[in-house]
Amino acid sequence: MFKGNKSLNLVLSGGGVKGIAYIGAFKALDLDGWKVLNIAGVSAGAMVGSIIASGYSPRALMDILKNFNFEKIKGTDVVRKIPIISEYIDFIQNQRVLNEENREFFLVMEKLKKDCECGFDGFNELDLYNMRCSVVKKIVKFCNKGYLFDGNYLEEWMYDVLKKKGIRTFGDLRGGLKDRVNPRGYKMRMTAVDATRDKIVVLPDDLEFYGIQPDDFEVAKAVRMSTSVPFVFKPVEIKRKTDSGEKVHYFVDGGIFDNFPFWLIESSDIPVIGIKLEGKKSSKGLNPLNILKNIISNLYNIGMPEKVSFNPENIIKIDVSDISFLDFDLDENEINYLIESGYKSVGN
Repeated sequence: MFKGNKSLNLVLSGGGVKGIAYIGAFKALDLDGWKVLNIAGVSAGAMVGSIIASGYSPRALMDILKNFNFEKIKGTDVVRKIPIISEYIDFIQNQRVLNEENREFFLVMEKLKKDCECGFDGFNELDLYNMRCSVVKKIVKFCNKGYLFDGNYLEEWMYDVLKKKGIRTFGDLRGGLKDRVNPRGYKMRMTAVDATRDKIVVLPDDLEFYGIQPDDFEVAKAVRMSTSVPFVFKPVEIKRKTDSGEKVHYFVDGGIFDNFPFWLIESSDIPVIGIKLEGKKSSKGLNPLNILKNIISNLYNIGMPEKVSFNPENIIKIDVSDISFLDFDLDENEINYLIESGYKSVGN
């Protein structure tokens, strides 16, 4: 990597359970003598980044993630918990007519599937933005019909992990490098999507809009917001006082708008390295869980086209094969593959 100064800033992409690969990535950075200063991330990157930013070592990170009880968030009985999946199956099999709202949603999802496979050739940013928003506007309503998990376990687990290092709020994560995009100098920042406003939100900075002091907001709550995968976790509600009363804002995973928020850290004398989790697309048949994976995968492929405002040589890509971010039942070999892939990708 870089010569001389052994300090760097990191940007971590999302990826669900594939974030286990970050164990190997941080191990490689540690063994090579790198000191990580500021971290920015989304979804799995927000979770892992928060653990590292709170002061845990890469070795401790391995123990923490390996001891996470994935049984608590394993996807079972998808149709019962997410009725929209059975409606989607009926839709693509043309077995019955759906109401207009569901039909429109599914038509967009089918179009996304086709366009994701074609790489969105011929689409401009406005096309993608409108397509994305037409889906996001309906996510909360459809999620309220059913979701796999409420997200409490993840938030409580994260709270306990951070508490052991004396971290509760973002005020406890001050002391990082200050720059134009991070004037308060938070060691860790992340994104979520305010589905009510169709807007990506930087946590904790943008919380002032909701009448919340950024320093006072719990990091564990922010991680829950950033990792609230639609249909998997219940959207997080934040109430904002307005002149006419209270307005409820619903937050979902920031990765559906931008799964690699490189713009969260400003380039300076300290090098910025981005780590992305990338794998193969796979189609494993028409069963409820695979349909859920397909719908969510399409959502995460309609982020705005990347503007290359950073040096692509500073991006490290970790091969995660065809492992899905919803594969919570990984076996030991798959877990070791992810860790080894992260180690090799960053160590080379």
